[in-house]
Amino acid sequence: MSHRANGKLPAFVTDHSPAQFDAAGNLTYTITADNNLSPDSQLAIPASVGTVVGSPVFTRTSATVSTMAFTINVSTPPETAVAHTLTLSASGAESVGQSLDITHGGWTPSVLVTGSNDGFWSAATLGASLSDGDAVASWSPRTGSLAALANSTTSDRPVYRDGSVLGINSLPAVQFSYPTKELFFGAGEFEGKTAFTVAMLHHWPDAKRYGQNSHLFVSTVGGQKLLLHGGTTSSRLRWYQYDSGGSLGYYSNGTDQTVIQHIWTSDDAGTQNVYDGSALQKTYSGTANANSDVAKIWSEEPGTDTTDDGWFLAEFLYVERVLTSAERTELTDYWTAKFGS
Repeated sequence: MSHRANGKLPAFVTDHSPAQFDAAGNLTYTITADNNLSPDSQLAIPASVGTVVGSPVFTRTSATVSTMAFTINVSTPPETAVAHTLTLSASGAESVGQSLDITHGGWTPSVLVTGSNDGFWSAATLGASLSDGDAVASWSPRTGSLAALANSTTSDRPVYRDGSVLGINSLPAVQFSYPTKELFFGAGEFEGKTAFTVAMLHHWPDAKRYGQNSHLFVSTVGGQKLLLHGGTTSSRLRWYQYDSGGSLGYYSNGTDQTVIQHIWTSDDAGTQNVYDGSALQKTYSGTANANSDVAKIWSEEPGTDTTDDGWFLAEFLYVERVLTSAERTELTDYWTAKFGS
């Protein structure tokens, strides 16, 4: 193995993760190498990608393997992916082995935000201002001009999870748990609209605890269309809608112990489709109805068990149009690659 005159042997890199930096804010970037990896290693990244925050966390995981976890404040990603190679070095000796190739940006749901009343929310953006377990008072869209999802009542706010312990497959999410937690849209932002698409990437890991086996249920209560998560008697998610038609129910054969992708569309004629990932599950035609109530995302109390981790929402999209089949495929492919199943 080559070495420098100062005797410092270069670290031999065997893995690094993630390989795509697709959201602005703090990101944990972990490099795995042999035990030539040094605690004083430094990571050089292009200024356009971001900056290293604080000191890395060095861990000797075995007699032959070490890891280095850097916190990177990622700059706003471009919509077209840009390839970069990062440099890890210690005392002038650059690492060898696997190249630290990453991409900054690329296709994200942000490209679907095309109108003035559209928005895309990503829990990853909250990491720039919140620490794990902090209450979410306001959640601004990553893309779009809609008002932030917000709650002025401190005790009713969900919390931010950075993925280190709780989240969705080690990625950030907003946790809605017992008792009821809510986030409200801006007044009037979601009322009386005919054509729309709502899409969300979410997870409810404790679904079996209460014997529920539904991924999605849509019903009308008090003249409003509701998107119910977890069934009608023990709901984990209610999504207030404007439609005054009858009920539309979809029950899956499994439980929400897997990562769930839901896409709900309504066209100008009021025809509504519910997709579980890319699969169409239900179709219904209703009558549009303007309603003055403020739309919100909320979790109803999961029984009375305070140990239930509740329901996690990582990304959420609302656009005032029906996504095309190609756009739905891009969205589901993106979520599958990013969050797994």
